Amino acid sequence: MVSTTDIIALAQKHAGSAFSCADDDDLLQAAGLSGERARAFFEAYASEFDVDLSDFRWFFHYRPERANAWRRIEPLGPGGRPFAQIPITPRLLADAANQGNWPLEYPKHQTRGSGVPLILMFVLLAFLMLAVTAMVANSWL
Repeated sequence: MVSTTDIIALAQKHAGSAFSCADDDDLLQAAGLSGERARAFFEAYASEFDVDLSDFRWFFHYRPERANAWRRIEPLGPGGRPFAQIPITPRLLADAANQGNWPLEYPKHQTRGSGVPLILMFVLLAFLMLAVTAMVANSWL
């Protein structure tokens, strides 16, 4: 049987330092885990406690460490409003480990990534079209 103490110990290992966290506190916030460090923690958690995380939606729980426009994803609810982050508690993780799968059912949502990559793609495409047009025009002269 996996306990909240087991969960906190694993989080402390990934945080690189000791921290205090009650069973119903936000574990990621207490441990300072976000982005890649949170992802690594969940990979270790799934492996160590044999938990199927195929239904886990990370973007409901944490954001990337940096404001990285290339990888930013937000869950959106009705009217396109972003959802607030859902805290992950040691109790939730212990329950999931004892069940063997992720128990949360997420609200109906859409995801929105940053529009920057799309804008850059259009700028690059426009530049390439201008370059090709200039080369074709020069070859006819």
